[in-house]
Amino acid sequence: MHRPVAALVLLALVGCGSSRGGDFSLDASPSADAPTVADAGAPDVSSDDVPGVDAPVAVDVPAPDDAPPVIDAPSPEDVPTAVDVPTLDAPSDAPDAGRDGGLSCRSSRECSALGFVCDIARMTCVECLTEVDCTGVQVCGPDSVCRAPRCTVGPATCTAEGRVRTCDPRTGFVEMVCPAGMGCIAGRCQTRACTPGAVECGAGAERRTCSADGSSQTITACPAAPNAVGRCSGAGSCSIVCNAGFADCNNNTADGCERDTRSDVAHCGGCGRGCTSGFVCVAGACGCAGSTVACGGRCLDVGSDPANCGACGRTCGAGMACAAGSCVCTGGLTSCGGRCVNTQSDPANCGGCGVACGTGCTGGVCAGSTLTCSGSTYDVNGLTSDGCEVVDDSVAGHSQATARARPSQGCSDTTLGTINGVRIPSDARPHSPAPQGFVATVGATPDWYSVLATGGTFCANNYGVTVVTSGGSSEGSCYVVTLITDRTTVSMAVSGSGSNTMSSAAFGLYTENTTVYLRVEKVCSLPLRESVEYTLSYHL
Repeated sequence: MHRPVAALVLLALVGCGSSRGGDFSLDASPSADAPTVADAGAPDVSSDDVPGVDAPVAVDVPAPDDAPPVIDAPSPEDVPTAVDVPTLDAPSDAPDAGRDGGLSCRSSRECSALGFVCDIARMTCVECLTEVDCTGVQVCGPDSVCRAPRCTVGPATCTAEGRVRTCDPRTGFVEMVCPAGMGCIAGRCQTRACTPGAVECGAGAERRTCSADGSSQTITACPAAPNAVGRCSGAGSCSIVCNAGFADCNNNTADGCERDTRSDVAHCGGCGRGCTSGFVCVAGACGCAGSTVACGGRCLDVGSDPANCGACGRTCGAGMACAAGSCVCTGGLTSCGGRCVNTQSDPANCGGCGVACGTGCTGGVCAGSTLTCSGSTYDVNGLTSDGCEVVDDSVAGHSQATARARPSQGCSDTTLGTINGVRIPSDARPHSPAPQGFVATVGATPDWYSVLATGGTFCANNYGVTVVTSGGSSEGSCYVVTLITDRTTVSMAVSGSGSNTMSSAAFGLYTENTTVYLRVEKVCSLPLRESVEYTLSYHL
């Protein structure tokens, strides 16, 4: 069919439909009021006389302004394939109340009287096609019926299950499951930063908990406890780590590490490590307090115990006592060969160990001997056959007034003064003439030295003195070193074979550019025969 002819036919049909549209009722049941085909001006097909083609009034061409614009010149692709062009012989294009349960139509003009619009795809009058066809806030549902929105349109949200939830006001909420490895974060499917609800440990006490949507981690700290610090371990579990020297022996983190294993005798060095009765815990080990030593499971003072003198099991001989860890003779006796003897009267040890007298011993001198030593000579071996065999060659003076001057000393502690290899001989002989400063009760003379203390800028003016002796008895403290300044006097004792030190860090113990004196002397009243060599080192 040519396009002009088809357009005329469609316009005719639309005109027919339009003339009937206002009389249609939504009630599909037949009634007396329903329009008939004859009433609508269509040909009566029940009559045997078929009118000519130009007889029907409905075939008249409508005015251009009566036809909807979409029907003015439809192209083949605009005309739905389901719409057949009716012939004039059988005007079956009247609205069909039985199609899809609604009235048939080809344009919304045919449905306008009812307040409907035409769904051209289905050729059916419907209440709405879009929200424009509805009133107020209503929306057009999937069934082409206006109704209240099923939900409120807004930004997408996340459900508790981690799905993206959006609102379609026509059908309600729509949920979308995110792809594997992703989760709903802020209303969108995004890659998770962590596993929701998972807990893990950071550094030290740091505990990290993943948010419900996997977008971030909340960082908290495991709590500390007394004598302990918090620590995160395993799958985010909190524990404590004890400070050095402490332990959690009751397995109760509430009171932390309650035991000091450095001093607790019940937990010495660790939980449950108890010390034996009488022992103490020192630096995490069971031991004895003070100067006592563990001997046979007991704490004993080896400095004074004659059965354990200086060490466990070291026993002092009969008549001997333990003093400062050494076995010594008491009552003025001297230890010779492990025995305590009186060197003043013992013929086998007259005046000293090993000096034998055939005639007896009196006052430490063999009976019948009239030997007298001259000046600074000494009978150290006690034999008259070689006389006074030792000469005191000391370079020191023997009184403060004749003290031997030493080089001046500044305040630098790195510069030491030293006096080496000087001897103090002693005997039990009378001396005539006696040497300067000779003390008959000890059989020796003292040694004196003088040092000019120059001091210096920013000096502390303190002191330090060390003495080392050899060649004499290691028992007792028969020798004394004394430091004399214009502000203080201090002394220290040492045996004939030993060492000792004295010092002070105090400020101003002497005045700058004054003389400091050093004195070394024998002080034991028992006239032991010996020649002791000593070395002094000092700083000022």
